[in-house]
Amino acid sequence: MEIRNLKVQDNRLEINSIYESSWKCAYRGIIPQDYLDKIPVGQWADRIGEADRNSLVLIENGYPVGTVSFGRSRWEDYKGYREIFSIYLLPDYMGKGVWRTAAE
Repeated sequence: MEIRNLKVQDNRLEINSIYESSWKCAYRGIIPQDYLDKIPVGQWADRIGEADRNSLVLIENGYPVGTVSFGRSRWEDYKGYREIFSIYLLPDYMGKGVWRTAAE
């Protein structure tokens, strides 16, 4: 596994599908299923890789299986701090320590 910066040529819809799959799995039974079922394809695609955030991609066998975005805090009281905005994995990779393994 490899953790690398998001590249300009990375397919944003492919990365977005990690967000969608993760939401639909992790929030099942917490958020109404009707809401999860209606998440529009590409909902987050245009925000991935925005200039105000850094994005990393977790790659296994050439395919993205996870993503994390971080940047300057969006909270007024925490200006000067950094914030993790999102961490998502495809459901098959959840709970297996893949971020830790990839970072070693």
